[in-house]
Amino acid sequence: MRNYGAVAALLMLVAIFGCRLSGNSNTTTEPTDAKPQVSRPGEDAEAKNQLQEFLTRQHASVCGDSYYIEKVGGMSGVGIFQYRNASIVITRVEPVSEADRLNGVEWKGLLTLAYPSFRRFVDGQWTQWQNNPRTAEYDFQVMKRSSGWSIDNHLNPTTNYSTRYQKVNCSQLPPG
Repeated sequence: MRNYGAVAALLMLVAIFGCRLSGNSNTTTEPTDAKPQVSRPGEDAEAKNQLQEFLTRQHASVCGDSYYIEKVGGMSGVGIFQYRNASIVITRVEPVSEADRLNGVEWKGLLTLAYPSFRRFVDGQWTQWQNNPRTAEYDFQVMKRSSGWSIDNHLNPTTNYSTRYQKVNCSQLPPG
């Protein structure tokens, strides 16, 4: 009887390991078509440049070491905002899935206009400098397709750049 028990145990081990080695085990993982996006310095720099051009073409002025944007409405007030030492930062490079690649997507990521401090010109004077308490006010989804670059800032639903933000003329900035 002992021989049958040992043989049965041995057969069971062979069956378990055989299934695992052949890939037929009951424990499976879902295949993913999204491969981790490897950051490529050339495309990263190009994405930053595309966002810089988008902002300065339509919505912001760069005067000296600051970005200036005039807010003409919205929940966070009106006035001219000065963002000192602002920079465009890649928050994350996102994976490009097989479906993305088939749709011509070559690179995609989330970029932000980061700034350590800001102030606002309102009611005829500049406010005190303030630290930036937020990190997502100016987030942008940037994507490179085979047809070119696109920028979408829908990530912050309270932001609508075409109607709420406008450029200012550097030579006409209030003193201070």
